[in-house]
Amino acid sequence: MPLFWVHSKKKDDAADEDIRAVRDDHLRWQFKGETEGKLFGAGPLFEPEGDPPPKEGMYFIVCNDAAEARAHADSDPFHARGLREYSLLRWRLNESSYIGVGLRAKLNGDEPSNPHYYPPSE
Repeated sequence: MPLFWVHSKKKDDAADEDIRAVRDDHLRWQFKGETEGKLFGAGPLFEPEGDPPPKEGMYFIVCNDAAEARAHADSDPFHARGLREYSLLRWRLNESSYIGVGLRAKLNGDEPSNPHYYPPSE
């Protein structure tokens, strides 16, 4: 099944407080996609030096075709509420030496008490 890369960028007129207000909905949407087998990986993008608040993000999704991928990206709360816009590309994974069972638990924590655990509670 094809993989698609979604590059999501904050719109110039989107207020930071509006982005923060929608963030938890966005994270719940991502983890729903993960449990449905659509989300391959996701995360914010930062400048190479430093760790300022991200203005962009990216994720890889597994979809049957471009129309399904667009529909999925359109349902991202950041996009659905007009706070971000995105570009979509089909991606082919040729090699990887890092992907393995348990990767999510290692990166995000596997216990709700872990400060890096997501999704956020409602």
